[in-house]
Amino acid sequence: MCWDTPSARYLPLAQGNHETKDGVFIAKTRTLGMGSGLETLCGQSYGAKQYHMLGIYLQRSWVIVTAVSLLFVPCYVFATCIFEAIGQPAELAVVAGIVALWSLPIHFSFIFSFTCQMYLQAQSNNKVIVWFAAASIVVHIGLCLGSEFRVS
Repeated sequence: MCWDTPSARYLPLAQGNHETKDGVFIAKTRTLGMGSGLETLCGQSYGAKQYHMLGIYLQRSWVIVTAVSLLFVPCYVFATCIFEAIGQPAELAVVAGIVALWSLPIHFSFIFSFTCQMYLQAQSNNKVIVWFAAASIVVHIGLCLGSEFRVS
């Protein structure tokens, strides 16, 4: 590989993104796993026709998953120090720390996204999930096109 090409200046960003994507994956799987527990509880309450418990379980899951997620915030905030402590190059650690801070909102958006999805899925309200997914796709396409025209 030729390191003196113009694209070589983006290499630290790519490496930093590679380092932090694992953190986002861990946050996603942890939140999804905890949301699956909510789906079990909501499914049992819905089947037993105890509809008043559905909202209570949803609110409890928000509190618990948020508390667990707050425990991992220092990993995102001090990502640069952590990567330097495990022997990563300083340039890579700085970029990974920046990407980690930018991925922190994603981490917290998973809380409401997954729990609400499991809550609705336990009640067989799949149309609501489909409409939100469709709206999300439209927003993402709009943002991608907007950023593409802005850059070029």
